[in-house]
Amino acid sequence: MAVPLRVAVVGLSHRWQALLDQIGVFYQSVEPEHITRPEETGPVLLLGDGVEANRKVRQAVQSFLKAGGAVLLQAPLAAALFGLALRSISARALLTPPSDPFFPLPFTPVESTLAVLDHADCVLDDQERATVTRIDYGGGRLLVLPGGLIDQLGEYQVVRRKFFVPNRSRFPTERVCRVNRQGIRYLVEKGFQLLFHELGLPYVVRWPFPRGADGVFLFRVDTDFARPDQIEALYQLFCQWDVPATWFVETASAEDHLGLFARMEGQEIGLHCYRHRIFPTVEENLADIRRGLAVLAKVGLQPTSYAGPYGEWNPALHRALVHSGFTCSSEFALAYDDRPFALPACQDARAFWQLPIHPISVRRLFLAGFSESEMVSYYLQKLNQLAAYRQPVVFYHHPGHGRLAVFREVFQQVQRLGWPKLSFREYLDWWAASRKAEAIVTYQGGHLLTKGASPDQNLVLGVHWPRSKEADPEIWQLISLATPETRQWQPPAADNPPTEVGTVRRLLRKDWRMWLNDWESYRGKRKR
Repeated sequence: MAVPLRVAVVGLSHRWQALLDQIGVFYQSVEPEHITRPEETGPVLLLGDGVEANRKVRQAVQSFLKAGGAVLLQAPLAAALFGLALRSISARALLTPPSDPFFPLPFTPVESTLAVLDHADCVLDDQERATVTRIDYGGGRLLVLPGGLIDQLGEYQVVRRKFFVPNRSRFPTERVCRVNRQGIRYLVEKGFQLLFHELGLPYVVRWPFPRGADGVFLFRVDTDFARPDQIEALYQLFCQWDVPATWFVETASAEDHLGLFARMEGQEIGLHCYRHRIFPTVEENLADIRRGLAVLAKVGLQPTSYAGPYGEWNPALHRALVHSGFTCSSEFALAYDDRPFALPACQDARAFWQLPIHPISVRRLFLAGFSESEMVSYYLQKLNQLAAYRQPVVFYHHPGHGRLAVFREVFQQVQRLGWPKLSFREYLDWWAASRKAEAIVTYQGGHLLTKGASPDQNLVLGVHWPRSKEADPEIWQLISLATPETRQWQPPAADNPPTEVGTVRRLLRKDWRMWLNDWESYRGKRKR
């Protein structure tokens, strides 16, 4: 019998839908009464938000497990369904030693109270307590995530964080979201992969890069108070290396030289702000956005992309952006170093996308004592690391910070790799289409069977087969549904994330330089 390679979801909230689309796994929403055998429902069952631990759900899930299915759920629901002991821990971060099945988990600050099962056996917190539980049950598999972890995806409080660099005494810092969404996404993604493999099945996802490429490169520019000559110098560098950057224009100081942006070819122009700050109310944000749009309209520019000043975000800003016709934004306060994800588009059917970027600029590296050659090494290592996690590489720069030689080296490496170079709008248009592309992927007799995807969707599947032994290299098979092309992808070599508790605690510890940076940031905002 053909087994559908998809996840069946009970309790498909917007939060879970956004996360599943980021991961790229095929999924289907089901009601508890429609849970049947794994070969009908799908081999992996996700119990998401709002699922009650009543008798009907308990019987359906237990029957599914006895039939050889796998279930992913959170600890409070697992405790209620199966009578397991539950306890609370106060965790600041999650990590994985090399022996952990979830290795290599990115540095994942959570700073939250989590509910975990007494018999948790993997994914440690900063006190070396296990938080994730794997259980064999009735012929099937349970994977239990800590309760409260998925709730962290709604976080947007900003804190200053250190960014790990191997073999350095000082780390660069930036004000970013208190919680690292990338780590939570990776944890769920790796969990699905483990469950499919434990059932002897391949793990299949929509590939995150256009045309089955090995990676994708984007570049963002925040123009804060830049001089015309600095803007022109950066633009010429982009022209030299054929980089279609996305420029977010701070309009108050640029009114006298807006023609520079209007004359740019092969670039995307977005709005950064008029006044360089965001506001607590929808009305204040709307007023600033409208003023900035009016300035850009004088030279015929009508942006649909936005990036908040200081990388900050709040729900009032989001509502103002949707009301103003924007379709995407990019803020450190909501996410960084991650794949795009959808936010609710208020009162209409349009998707509103958030595109996370890597938040460390050359200015941050300079303040951490990096030389220009060390900056180049940092970005090249980060490029490999992000690609290894199958994420878009999105760097950013302020024209006023100079040091263009650093990015000349980066662009040269991207060109050698042959990756697509795209603007925000180009990548997000492709991403939205790829998330909507439907295909039925089944497994029968050791073979994948696919149908349902039209050739114009150019859908590429990433297939990860169960490895015969743990030492086998991490290789993905890429299958194009538009052409007969099939090939392999192996992640590039990259420095591993911090795996020792002592290093993680050091990353969490705030030092005097961070307090000083926060004070300077506060003073800067007051002047705006």
